Amino acid sequence: MRARWHGVAFLLAVSAASALDLVTDGRPAATLVIPDEALPVEQAAAEELQYHVRRASGAELPMVKESQCQALQNRVYLGRCAATATLDLKLAALPPNGYVIRTAGGALYLAGDDSPGDVFWIQHGNRTRVGTLFAVYDVLEKHLGVRWLWPGPLGELIPPAATIRLDLPDRTSAPPFIHTRWRDGGAAMAGAQGWASPENRSAYLNEQGKWLRRHRFAMGINMDMAHSFTTWWERFGQDHPEYFNLLPDGSRHPDPLYHGGAPSLVAMCVGQPALWRQKVADWAARRTPAAPYVDASENDTAGKCVCPLCLAMDVPDPAAKVPFAARADAARTAFAAGDPQWHEALGSLSDRYARYYLAVQKEAEAVDPQAVVMGYAYANYVRPPLQTRLNERIFVGIV
Repeated sequence: MRARWHGVAFLLAVSAASALDLVTDGRPAATLVIPDEALPVEQAAAEELQYHVRRASGAELPMVKESQCQALQNRVYLGRCAATATLDLKLAALPPNGYVIRTAGGALYLAGDDSPGDVFWIQHGNRTRVGTLFAVYDVLEKHLGVRWLWPGPLGELIPPAATIRLDLPDRTSAPPFIHTRWRDGGAAMAGAQGWASPENRSAYLNEQGKWLRRHRFAMGINMDMAHSFTTWWERFGQDHPEYFNLLPDGSRHPDPLYHGGAPSLVAMCVGQPALWRQKVADWAARRTPAAPYVDASENDTAGKCVCPLCLAMDVPDPAAKVPFAARADAARTAFAAGDPQWHEALGSLSDRYARYYLAVQKEAEAVDPQAVVMGYAYANYVRPPLQTRLNERIFVGIV
């Protein structure tokens, strides 16, 4: 299956702005201004700019709250300062984690789509909006030549400069991807085991999170693909058995040969139109602008349904272990023998799942003509489909 990232990027060069000096001959020439009640991201943005300028030039730019700012020129306003609001930068209309760079009246304005929350700590699951921080990174990369090769100071490439003058075009921009995620959380990735001290662990995870932010990792829109049917057996097993896999023995329930028949791992009857409608109804009842997509991902299991509807969605698999016409019988024999891998007899089910995603999308279009459906490529449907072509509104997570 083909996965496509859809990004939103705005690069609008509006005008050539007047130059603004940050550092002159190793001496600070500008003041960093943050809101009186600064969000953590606004504070972090100012600190990141201050840090990189100090590393480049040796000069420490003063940082003050807006109400305490006495500087008459060469101010760098970060975030939603009162002075920023007078420019009508339309920050509320920015895309997720978008930002504005503007020079006016002897001051530089760096502001973006921000929200409360932690900025650098473990990024997996971190949904803090960090537009102002990304505006700072834009300036550091494009105009100071900064590069971040790996986490920590040893991975920072910061060209030396005794004088730093910024001559920036006004622009509005956003990170190229609307959802970028790196699994840096969970016990296996961030657990306490193996560290010499909690302080070492915290320092490492913070530097790692900072490095990810510097490379524009942020989850602006919820594109999490989860096992989206884990509670369905509890919800519908009694009244709607047709939603669930028809096993080779003719029953519909969790596979007893897979994790003891755990209900949260039951496979679905993805050829069943009633299931498509229920999935879309659930989505329509809870969707929000921050989580707009239909998650049609199967549970943590292979495709297993052998009902006529599902089998009709399949196409012959040249790599299958048994002939296409004999696969259901072969699966039945293996299941009866207690083989937990009985589903391998069905061959690749990628066309089945591709058609399932398209069917759910078709149902969802009645709610939203531009509906986007997300799903996995996993287990016996991980290979590309042979005949079914997906469209640009199907997002596939390759597992």
